[in-house]
Amino acid sequence: MTWFDTDQEDLFAVLIDYEQYHSFTSAIVESRKQEPDAKGRPEFFNRMEGCVLFWCRTFIRIGSLELDSIDEVRAVVDAERSDFKLSYEHWRLSTEDGRTCLVYEFEMIPDFWAPPVLVPYYIKRALRRVGARAAQHIEALATGEEPPVL
Repeated sequence: MTWFDTDQEDLFAVLIDYEQYHSFTSAIVESRKQEPDAKGRPEFFNRMEGCVLFWCRTFIRIGSLELDSIDEVRAVVDAERSDFKLSYEHWRLSTEDGRTCLVYEFEMIPDFWAPPVLVPYYIKRALRRVGARAAQHIEALATGEEPPVL
């Protein structure tokens, strides 16, 4: 859970704008919107690069956004076009005392071989480490400020 000093509507707009995702973290080297899928849902493309010790990899995530209200964003990958059997992100937003609370959940199952002992530990550690920096970038974008340099 993270609190942001911005309006919920502005934060929501940043979360659904995949053109900006590469500015959240250096792990995302390319991000863009795609044409809507057959159900009319916005689609996204991410190319990520990362290394864990000696093991380096490029990952592709292509999927769609499920947007029912400005209280929730769900991103689900298309496993046939991605390097993940499953990748699911869920952002829940709420407002209290002029601030916006964001609760973020992420679940993934890679569709590639990774060193089984080290990689899960290091991936979790890296996600926690970059999460705070990503939150600073998201808040800056939502308030119209220039994000800090990655």
